[in-house]
Amino acid sequence: MRPIPPRYDRLTVKCTYVSSEFWQSVERARYDADLAARRFRQVDPDNRLVAAVLEAEWNERLRLLTEAQATYDQQCQADRHQISAHDRATLVDLTANFPRLWRDPRTPDRERKRIARLLLADVTVTKQDDHILAQARFVGGATHTLQVPLGMAQTGPIQLDS
Repeated sequence: MRPIPPRYDRLTVKCTYVSSEFWQSVERARYDADLAARRFRQVDPDNRLVAAVLEAEWNERLRLLTEAQATYDQQCQADRHQISAHDRATLVDLTANFPRLWRDPRTPDRERKRIARLLLADVTVTKQDDHILAQARFVGGATHTLQVPLGMAQTGPIQLDS
């Protein structure tokens, strides 16, 4: 079994795309708290009523910032513990034996289509003068190009060079 390079190991990413929404809420709350602090610092000390209102607003923004940070930390903690070691090993084994899974007659076509939708970003097929050119772009950014000569009688699936 081949180890997965750390930069491609999406199972252990500290905070995934889902938690980026939580991070953005933390950033918004931090901006609002900083803005409230600047407003409070700029108020004339002789104007006590305005200063009291601005101080209350600043305290409320700091409370919201603390809540947003706590929610973000909880989400990150949940992301880290989402997959057990056994499930992780099973997934790594599955990626290493993907051709076996794909060719297995017990794998239904609907699952193959589902896998293809998850893995492929797009496929471009163009007809050239003497061949057909198929270019596949995968979700991770990898690409694969396949050339099939025109007029070639095809009786089965095309074998890709690995």
